[in-house]
Amino acid sequence: LKGCNNAENFVQKCKRFIIQNAPIIMEHIKKFLEKKDFCNSIHVCGGKTFHAGAQVLRSLSSA
Repeated sequence: LKGCNNAENFVQKCKRFIIQNAPIIMEHIKKFLEKKDFCNSIHVCGGKTFHAGAQVLRSLSSA
């Protein structure tokens, strides 16, 4: 929601959109992080290791 503060004239619309779509957004984030964790585990992420996992999901879901 903090990112919405940069949307100038659309702050309220942005926040409303995020709140209304939070379950869908969380599911997409979860899938993204699972894919990154998998590519890290088989070492095909293209050089940089991406550490995310459950801690990020917990912090996002509690926001």
